Amino acid sequence: MHSLYSTQTLDHLGLVAGVCQRIGLIEQIDARVPDTGRTVSVGQAVQAMVLNGLGFVGRPLYLTPEFYRTKPVDLLIGSGIEAEDLNGDSLGKALDHLYQAGITELFAAVSAHALKVYNLAVHFAHLDTTAASRGTMRWRRSQRWMNRSRSGSPMATPKTIDRT
Repeated sequence: MHSLYSTQTLDHLGLVAGVCQRIGLIEQIDARVPDTGRTVSVGQAVQAMVLNGLGFVGRPLYLTPEFYRTKPVDLLIGSGIEAEDLNGDSLGKALDHLYQAGITELFAAVSAHALKVYNLAVHFAHLDTTAASRGTMRWRRSQRWMNRSRSGSPMATPKTIDRT
């Protein structure tokens, strides 16, 4: 007798996929990466890699279909996608497209959108601590380092900048 029911493992991936859906991860990425007529969009490939990475397996990309064989791919990634579609070639090309689109800018846009969705107010500050001192350190006769300005006059002791 053939059963009408089948079982697939969801584990914690349903929660992660829900967060990805709420922030529109797939849509945010696909809006910024040119459409290439792929079966698996770049956004879907990214979500598949995120879920795979959080699946507590340290396998190479080409084994991703193995990971998804027992998972409800249509619920986690999108309808019409099957485990075999998430192969190493597909995911590797998606990574190439992400690089061409500008990975830093893409990450900034997606994370800024996620902050809006969750109504989180964040104040950003970038401190390059390597450029915080305008003087140079010089070795004195007394065998101590002394911070000197560019004109050669002693400067105040450098202060640590607190980061929060």
